Formats: sequence, structure tokens, C-alpha cells
Amino acid sequence: MQGAIASGGSVTFNCGPAPAVIDFGTTATISESLSIDGAGLITLRSLHPSPGTSLFFVVKTSGSLTVRGLTLTEATNTAIANAGTLIVEDSELLGNGPALQRGAIRNVGTLTVRNSAFINNRAIWSFDFAGPTGGAAIFSTPQATTSIFNTTFVGNTAESGGGALFMSSGMVVNSTFVGNSRAFSNQYLDTPGATVRNSLIVDSQSLGGNCSPPGMVGDATVTSVVDGGGNFQYPGTTCGDTIPSIDPQLLPAGYYGGRTPIAPLAATSPAANAGVAANCPSDDQRGRPRNRVSSTGTPVCSSGAAELSTTDVSPVQSAVEYYYAARDHYFFTPLPTEIQALDGGVFPGWARTGSAIPVLVDAGQGLLDDTPVCRFYGLLAAGLDSHFFSASPLECQAVIDRFSYAWILESWSVFQMYLPDATTGTCPGGTSAVYRLYNNRSDVNHRYTTSAAIKTQMLAQGWLAEGYGNDGTAMCAP
Repeated sequence: MQGAIASGGSVTFNCGPAPAVIDFGTTATISESLSIDGAGLITLRSLHPSPGTSLFFVVKTSGSLTVRGLTLTEATNTAIANAGTLIVEDSELLGNGPALQRGAIRNVGTLTVRNSAFINNRAIWSFDFAGPTGGAAIFSTPQATTSIFNTTFVGNTAESGGGALFMSSGMVVNSTFVGNSRAFSNQYLDTPGATVRNSLIVDSQSLGGNCSPPGMVGDATVTSVVDGGGNFQYPGTTCGDTIPSIDPQLLPAGYYGGRTPIAPLAATSPAANAGVAANCPSDDQRGRPRNRVSSTGTPVCSSGAAELSTTDVSPVQSAVEYYYAARDHYFFTPLPTEIQALDGGVFPGWARTGSAIPVLVDAGQGLLDDTPVCRFYGLLAAGLDSHFFSASPLECQAVIDRFSYAWILESWSVFQMYLPDATTGTCPGGTSAVYRLYNNRSDVNHRYTTSAAIKTQMLAQGWLAEGYGNDGTAMCAP
């Protein structure tokens, strides 16, 4: 492969119809014109073990590189450093970094990104570096030209600057930013920031909000973005007062039938058909047509990377909680057959509490960063007759290893949730803490709730909190 890259031209792969992972051991320098097409099947994985040592490609000022249908992952530095011309299409940059100061793509040339996704990339900060930092997904200098269309950014984090983008100029059109540690940052004072059109900027994990606010670097007139219309931010208004702060109601990020992951719109999303049609690309990130005609004959399109689609079925379902007063036991389930049986009196004594927990039931969406929740049944013969749930694979295995005489595994994945930070208990952006309370009795029973008030009530009754961090977060609900 290295020889093919060095000679320029076009590189394709013949690895069969199944997805394939190719280990990439050296940095390729591009001085000519080169196109690499993975047809949506090829992942290039860096082999460099040390932080800051690996790049996939370095594009010189004389070079041009088109990356199409590839996944680039596990680079411990910037994945692509571009000083020439770089085009990224239908590709995914996943889990690269921690790159020192700069993101998955470092651009000082001309960069165009279309129909792609940047997921869980990281950039770190150093006292030894005097220049601007940030942009775990894309770092672009003021002299560079950057254009981004139909692209999704999820979970990118930087210790300084924008978690997703660090750019002081350029254009972002119909893109979606979810759960990044700040989506945009602009710390250059000579330009007003990127022009953003028809995009969704939501659920930043930074205390400072979705965008670096005016005045962050001493100039109250400088903003991180220029509002080109059709945009939404939520929560807050750090991206500017002209962009409405409205929840666009996004579904959990996943593949939803495309080459690259998206966070699609719910059927009731206010961002549906809210884009400025004149600025919309003809297709969305999945290649589905965008511009449609309303009942009045007016062209319409949706904001964000993915056009509204009736095929995007929400994976979020309600797990209904029940209470058995005679035993003082709680139970919850999202399974329709169990709900029907409990409501129908097949198991006498159980009654709804009125509470429910949103859970994920993946019906082929290929959700990102979710984790299966195992369910165990405590045997009546062991004095239990109870159920136990965990989103931790290690905890699930520990129950099997230590308590198989009393607890029987019913399912490795009765539904899916997200895991909190193991140290702080903090949940990912856009999710809610689920608390696990233990009755501290021999007839072991747990209650699961997203309500802080219910948690306080159960603690007052002598139940014990179990989970991560000071708040005892067991898992995170969508």
C-alpha cells in the first residue's frame, strides 16, 4: 500500500465484500495528487503506540489528497496534516489522539469535508506550546480555507479551544455537533469566525457552553461563529443571540443506514424543514435528497447533517416501573410482553408506580458508545425472587463468577444504556443519570430511577446508593 501511495494516482482495495481493518505503520507523505477510496469497507488503524508519534498522511503544499469511504482510527497524533489540498468524503475519523494541541485534521491549506463524521477524537494542551490550541476534530489556521458540508461531530474533546472545531474563518453548512467539549472556538482576533448555515450545535460538555463566547480573549466583538441562517443551538446562547436556543430533538447517534454515523432528527423536531433551502446541499450526509417542495410549492430542507426521514425510528423506549407492596420490591422493564403480562395480572401483586426510565433498544441503528445492560434473576430458593441490572460488563461477569448459585443470567443485553465516567459519575451530553438504590436486606432488591427526589426518598428509608461518583450514577439514560 505504501508503494501505491508514493506513486500517486488512485488507490482502491480488493479485500472482499466484508469490512476489513488494515494496520498502518508509517506516515505517508503526499507530494503529488492521490485518491484513496475504501468504498465504505476499509478501516486504517495506526500501529504507533506512543502518544504524539503517529500520523496517517502528511500532505505537502504541492500535494493533493482525496480520502473517500475510509475510517481512520487510533492515530496518536493528528491523523492528517494538510498544507496542500485535502478532500474528505463519506469517511469517519474515529478515536484519534490525544493529539498535542491540534485535532484529527490539522489544516493550513485547503480543506473540504463532505458527508463524513468525526467521533471521539481528542486534543491535549501543553505549557510548552505558545500558539493557539484546540479543535479535536479539525484545527484550521486563519490563512487556511476550510469548507464543511453534511458532517456530524460527536464526543470530540480538547483541553483548550474548541472540542470539535478550531477555526477563525471558513464555512460550515448543514452539519450537526453533539456532545463536544465546545463545538466551536475562535481565538484569533483578526477574523470574525466561521460562517455557519443550517447547522445544529447542541449539548456541549464544556462549562462555557457550545461556543467560545464573545470577550473570551479580550475582544467583546469577536464571536466564534457568523450566523448564516437556519441554525439551532441548545442549551444557551454562547454561539450568538441571533441563533435560536431550541432543542432540535436529536435521536441518539448511530449509523441509521448510512456509511457514516449521524444524529438524526426526531419526527417532532423543530429543525425539520427549518433550514434555509437556498443554502442546502442537494443531498444529506447519507446521500438522500434534501431539497423538497412544501404543500405551498416552497422549497424546504431540514437543518443538520441528516434530512428528516420517516425511516429513522427512535431507539428510545420507556422501561415501566412496577412495585410489589407485599415484598417491598421494585422491578422495571421495556419488554412489551412483560409489560402486558404485568398489567394484565398474570403476576398478581405488581402495580405500576407511575415512573419510567428511557432506555435504548437498538433495532439495527448501530448506535454509538452505548453499552448492553445485563439482567439477572435472583432465585426464590436463595431467598431472593428479584432482578438485578448492570451496564458494566465487568460487574455482569463478576455476578456470574461469584454468585451463580443465587443469580441466573437472563440476558446479556435486555436493553442498552450509556456508561458514566467511572471516577466522577458524570453522564455524556444529552443523557440523564440513572441511580441504583439497594434495599440492604437479605432479600436483595434494587430500585432504578432518574429522579433525584426519589433517590433522596429511598435513602431516607435506609436504602443504599450504588454507582459511580459522589451521586452514585449506575448508568445513563438517553
